[in-house]
Amino acid sequence: MSARNAFTWTGLDELRAALRNLPAELTADASAIVDDNAERAKSTVFQAYPPGELRDRLVLETVTAGSFGVAMKLSSRSPWAYAYENGTEARHTLTGAGRGRQEPKPTVIPAITRYRARMYAQLADMLRAHGLEVSGHG
Repeated sequence: MSARNAFTWTGLDELRAALRNLPAELTADASAIVDDNAERAKSTVFQAYPPGELRDRLVLETVTAGSFGVAMKLSSRSPWAYAYENGTEARHTLTGAGRGRQEPKPTVIPAITRYRARMYAQLADMLRAHGLEVSGHG
């Protein structure tokens, strides 16, 4: 003889609703984390740059990253930013007078690297707070 077993699901509708809302909730939380770290990186670069055009043309913009993606881009619109960050070769006038060499002063990449690592750790903590398992590292 076989016994009949019965299962009753309670809360299944609530679970389905929670799973449907999870991407939007995660996006909202992630947006705050990404924005905060991008603003911190911009502030760090702004403080390191000398007053003037390099600071004035520093731009932080939101980048389209799909329905549930979050992305920010930090850049300088100054034509001098590349030379400041990467340095220059020895320069000379047309008559041969030396004008020296600009030493590189890497500023943007170190700031972005620092705050990206901080952001990844905060995003992992946020995912764990939502009950998700996180493995590996950014």
